[in-house]
Amino acid sequence: MSIPFFKGSAYKFCSIATLNLIIEHEKLRFTRGDQFNDPYEANPYLVPTEWSKIVREDKSNTDVVKALANEAFIRLSSKIYITCFSKSYIDKTSKLMWSHYGNSHKGACFEIEFPELTQENYSGGDPVPIEITYCSSLRDERDSRNMESDDLPLYLATYKSDVWEYEQEIRLVIHKEGFDPKKFNEVNEGKNIDVVLNINEIKKVVFGVKSDPNEIMETVKLFCDKGHLPNFHRLDINPITLETYEYDLGLKDEILKYNAKK
Repeated sequence: MSIPFFKGSAYKFCSIATLNLIIEHEKLRFTRGDQFNDPYEANPYLVPTEWSKIVREDKSNTDVVKALANEAFIRLSSKIYITCFSKSYIDKTSKLMWSHYGNSHKGACFEIEFPELTQENYSGGDPVPIEITYCSSLRDERDSRNMESDDLPLYLATYKSDVWEYEQEIRLVIHKEGFDPKKFNEVNEGKNIDVVLNINEIKKVVFGVKSDPNEIMETVKLFCDKGHLPNFHRLDINPITLETYEYDLGLKDEILKYNAKK
């Protein structure tokens, strides 16, 4: 089985308050697949089985169907946790990402550079960045597999309908049972896990068009307290072209000069 590992820069959208929590606690929250807003995410009905034989036309066996589906889901997907990134933050489709996940453009996104990862140097249980596969028919994908398919967990965790293609999603995926228990703690009755993050991996922080200057400075101070200074950028709208553009806030150089004087 070939896994579509992702290599390169990816961007995590969040509110500034959430970003501050990530910096302060040096942890990144992962979510169990069935807790996402897409009802098809980790849906038990995506598990390949003979649904036409199980589901009768009169639907009188609904409880049996749900029980079978949930049993299959627990076996295959209940230990998989995900946190989501995007390949872009400033193209046309990213406006939707800022609206949906960047606190209506008042939030931020941060960049992490994922190194090249191959099946030869991948250690089982480690978090892995995987590029989402968008497909026109989840049903066709399901029906092309069976319970013995070697890519079944990958399909359940990283295949989505192409209506979500604008997200350009990269998923950092953890299988909880194979992951070092010292590196995470379970929260919200198992719906989430908080995973240790080396914040030095954050290369750049980009603040949204509507971000508050006072909140920006609060975030910068938190990074200063941690001894790590990524590049700080902000988005704005060009009044002539109405296009979104990015500029460097210049804070990193100012902070470095200030520290040098101290």
